[in-house]
Amino acid sequence: MDLRTSKLLKVISYILLPIFVLIIGISIFHLAFLEEYGNTESTKFIDTEMFAHNYLYYIADNIENAYNQENNATEMYMELEDASGNKIYYLDRNYMYSYYNGINEYIDFIIKDKNTNAIYTNMKTDDYNKEIENMENSTRYWNCVDGNIETNIDYINNNNIKYNSQYMFSELDGSMYSVSDRITGYEIYSKYNENKTRKYIYKL
Repeated sequence: MDLRTSKLLKVISYILLPIFVLIIGISIFHLAFLEEYGNTESTKFIDTEMFAHNYLYYIADNIENAYNQENNATEMYMELEDASGNKIYYLDRNYMYSYYNGINEYIDFIIKDKNTNAIYTNMKTDDYNKEIENMENSTRYWNCVDGNIETNIDYINNNNIKYNSQYMFSELDGSMYSVSDRITGYEIYSKYNENKTRKYIYKL
């Protein structure tokens, strides 16, 4: 190897070595940042329109179930009584698990009939009023009282719900079930239970 070639290799190494070190440094920083602040796949999923659709579908379906329980004497909800003697209709969150593809495990709901004050829920607690107060402190919640939606889920808020396919389908002329008509008879409180995590929730 002549002197000229040796000098050229040294120059190249002086140029490439800092670049290589910089790339390693950026990679380490990026991995550390993701570990500290990055979203998991499940966290990403709850920001999507698909999550909002599934969320609304599950809530709307349980409003329908509550309506049928009252009007057709179906037995989807188990009748219980809380510590104050109030009538509670409880739905096991594992009911029809495959039908909901698992989302029922993560959404807590309290549906209250405004005429009878009967409560339809998948939660067991001694104080449902306290649970309702806590809903709005959740990472993801969706409440609807007197047709007014309060939520931090963008795709099913007051402005965007009309574009949700579940909602749009229910409002078609001749539809037997209208989300907007049915929810006016109930107070609806719900939240995504962030303390539960399923690795494949993004597949819903």
